[in-house]
Amino acid sequence: MCMRPCGPVRHHRGSRRKTVKPVTETAVIYPTESTITLTRDGRIKSGSHVIGQWTKDEIYEGGFHFRPIYSGHGKVCYTASIPGKEPVICTRKKDLYPEIARVCRGGVSLKE
Repeated sequence: MCMRPCGPVRHHRGSRRKTVKPVTETAVIYPTESTITLTRDGRIKSGSHVIGQWTKDEIYEGGFHFRPIYSGHGKVCYTASIPGKEPVICTRKKDLYPEIARVCRGGVSLKE
């Protein structure tokens, strides 16, 4: 008696679709002044990637014995922090864009 299956035997060929291999390395992007966006919730985006955070602080001028004066003469300070880079501090919000681009000239690594 023969123990072989009767008829043609079909073997699975596997998927013909290209499969995406998981990224083991971190991606590096190079943000420019025109691709940087400062969102209202305090994030810094370059395209669709979040690269850091920014904040708006008020610095009050010193008064008698260096006590703060709360008369509305405070200065506004914008601070941007990007992981692995030096912090950026500016007095105007529009100055943040070129300064962030200057700091990120070497590229920002993204963890996927």
